[in-house]
Amino acid sequence: MTLEVIGVSKRFAGVRALDDVTMAFLPGEICALLGENGAGKSTLIKILSGLYTQDTGRILIDDIALEPGSVVGSQALGIQTVHQELELAPALSVEENLFMGRLPLAAGRVDWPRLRKEAQQALQQTGAKFAADLPVSQLGVSDQQLVEITRALIRGGKILILDEPTAALPPAEVKRLLETVVRLRDVGMTIIYVTHRLDEVLQIADRAIVLRDGRKVAECTRDQLDRSTLVRHIIGRELETVTSSGAPVAGEVLLKVEHLACDSELQDLSFQAKAGEVLGFFGLLGAGQACVAPALAGVRAATVSSLSMGTRSTLPRSPREAIDAGLGFVPIDRKVSGLALSLSVMENIAMPNWKSLGRAGRVEWRAVRDLAERVIARYRVKCADSGQKVAQLSGGNQQKIAISKWSELPLSGLLVEEPTRGVDVGARPEIYAALRQHADRGGYCILASSDPGEIASLADRVIVMRNGRAVSQLQRPDITEASLMTAAL
Repeated sequence: MTLEVIGVSKRFAGVRALDDVTMAFLPGEICALLGENGAGKSTLIKILSGLYTQDTGRILIDDIALEPGSVVGSQALGIQTVHQELELAPALSVEENLFMGRLPLAAGRVDWPRLRKEAQQALQQTGAKFAADLPVSQLGVSDQQLVEITRALIRGGKILILDEPTAALPPAEVKRLLETVVRLRDVGMTIIYVTHRLDEVLQIADRAIVLRDGRKVAECTRDQLDRSTLVRHIIGRELETVTSSGAPVAGEVLLKVEHLACDSELQDLSFQAKAGEVLGFFGLLGAGQACVAPALAGVRAATVSSLSMGTRSTLPRSPREAIDAGLGFVPIDRKVSGLALSLSVMENIAMPNWKSLGRAGRVEWRAVRDLAERVIARYRVKCADSGQKVAQLSGGNQQKIAISKWSELPLSGLLVEEPTRGVDVGARPEIYAALRQHADRGGYCILASSDPGEIASLADRVIVMRNGRAVSQLQRPDITEASLMTAAL
C-alpha cells in the first residue's frame, strides 16, 4: 500500500511541530524516518496512527483519504504502529496477547485449539521460535517485539510503523529483529522505520527521509545513504566528537569495592575508580552491568565484603545516603526515575540541591532560578525558559537535565546508566561532554552501557561483564567495539 502525506502541518500552543510536510511511503520498501528529538517524527507518527489530527494537509492510502484523528480509521486502512514502549500484558500468554479483543469463540467459550493454531501460524510469518502458549513475561525484549509485530499483522497491518524498535536490544537480538523487518519488506509491506541508530539505516533502509524543526529537509535513496551525509542532514552541521584522551588515568583511588553482589544478577565483582576517570561497565542485556550503579546508589539491595567510599565503609541504603556520600545517580529510565516530568526545568535541577537553596526552612526561588540558568547555559539545554515543564522537552534535553542537575554538588562520583538510550545523534556529543566534564573536574564517572560504540568512545577503562561476573578488563588503547564484543560474547 502507498501512503502519501501531503502538506501536513501541526502546531501545539503556537509551537510548530510540523510545517507543510509532504512525503510518500511505498510498498515493498523500508523507509527510515530520521531526525533529532523534537524534529517532528513523533507528531507525524501520531497523526498517521490517528492519535492526533493535523491542522492542515491530507493523508492518502492508495488514493483513499485517511480520516483525521481516528485510530480505528487508520487501522481499518492498514496502518499499525509498534511503539517503543511495548503494549503487552505480561501475565497473559503470547496467543492471548496476539488475539486480545478478538479471541476465537466456540459455543460462547474461547476456542483454545483454534487460538493456538492460528497464533502459531502467525508467529511463523515473523520468524518467531517460541511457543504460542508461553507467558509473555518469560520472553526477552526482542521476542516481545516480535509479538507486537505479529499482532500488527493479525490486525491487518499493511503499513507498519516501527518506533525505535531496537532501542533496548543488545546486538545479537538487533540482528534477529532486523532480519524480521527485511522479511516483511520482501513480502510487500510498507515499513516506516524510526530510529536514532544510523548503522541500522545503512544496513536495511531502501530510502531515508529526514525531518528537522518540523520540516522535511532531505530525502536520500539507497545509493545516497552514508553516515556523514545523514548526520549533516539530521543536525544541520558537522558532528562534534568527544572521546577519551587515550592516556591511562593515574589519579587517586576514590572508590574501592570488594566482592559486590546483587541478588543472582551480580556476583563477586571487585573494582576501583580513580579521580579523573570514566570507568565503563559493558555487557549485553542481562550481563550484570546494569546492577552496579543502582547498588552503589542505594536503589538496589546489595552486599560487599569491603568498601572504601570517602569516609564511608558501607553501601548506601538509600539515594539520600548516596548523595551524602558524594554520589549522583542517573538511572536508565529518565521519565520514570530520573526526572519529575510534571515539574519545571528549574525544579528538576534544584532537586538534589535543596540544602544550598534555602534559608531558615524556606526555599529561595531567586537562587533556584539562578542555579537553573547557569546549568541551562553551561550544558546548552534547549528550552523556552527555566519555568518550562520538563515533559515538553525533547529526549536529549531531558537527559541533559538528568545529568547536569548533579553538576553543582561536590560529588566524587557520578553513576550513569545507558546515558544516550533514545537520544538523537546530535545530542549525544553534548551528553558525552557533560560526563567528561565531571571526570575532568577530578571526580570519577561510572558508565554502564550495552552500546559498544558509546563505551569505546568515552571510557578510559572498561570492565566487561558476562553472566553476572567480570570476565575482562580493557584499557586504552585496547578499547574498541570489536574487543568489547569479543570479550562480552
